[in-house]
Amino acid sequence: LRFGCILTPIIVPVKAEVTSSNTVGYQKIQVPENRMNIIGIQFQSIGSNGSLSLQDITVDGYAGEGADWIKVYNPSTASYTTAVYWNEDMGGVTLNGESLGAGWGDDDQIAVNLTLVPGQAVWTQSEAGGKLVTSGEVPVTTTVLVPVNRMTLVSNPLPIAVSIQDIDVDGYAGEGADWIKVYNPSTASYTTAVYWNEDMGGVTLNGESIGAGWGDDDQIAVNLTIEAGQGFWTQSEEGGSLVFPAIQ
Repeated sequence: LRFGCILTPIIVPVKAEVTSSNTVGYQKIQVPENRMNIIGIQFQSIGSNGSLSLQDITVDGYAGEGADWIKVYNPSTASYTTAVYWNEDMGGVTLNGESLGAGWGDDDQIAVNLTLVPGQAVWTQSEAGGKLVTSGEVPVTTTVLVPVNRMTLVSNPLPIAVSIQDIDVDGYAGEGADWIKVYNPSTASYTTAVYWNEDMGGVTLNGESIGAGWGDDDQIAVNLTIEAGQGFWTQSEEGGSLVFPAIQ
């Protein structure tokens, strides 16, 4: 079984069936010209036990002349690792003195060794715009782990768009200190939604309670869709996980 999805302002998955751990697919993520964007990791390298090498992320349209990059955030250290895309005409990247061809490297064009996992997200920017292309096995889990009281970049791991009201939680206290922030590259601004549990009154929609869910500071439900492979920030005071709905 294979599926593909092209991420643009409107995402239309070619196929959305995910039924086994050996399902393989691909993803093309449109990156706007010279605008920072948060994109998600949806695949794992074949036979990798759940991870994807940065060097397995290819590009379409990136100039690769030193101005196109990915930044990977580490919530434990609150710091970034930056990798620049270098094309073959610029000399590509090297590993242990050997050329790897085009790839992701530091300013000296030495390959950056980073491992990413499905459900993780990264910042990226391309001077001319283009697409990031990932492929591999589709993970069977729809749960994304979140550390205790640390901002972290996560993503929708599914090949379909999901309403934030369909994103469940495990471990989030839901008392006003657990949130997600979704970045809009067109306006360079965020939309914030706070998780409210039922003991706190949950959230309301058109004046009616819909139980626990994601709302604003007044506990009014936030109407927001997370696209396939879209990344966003989250923080949970007590840690826990975001649980995306299973695909039937």
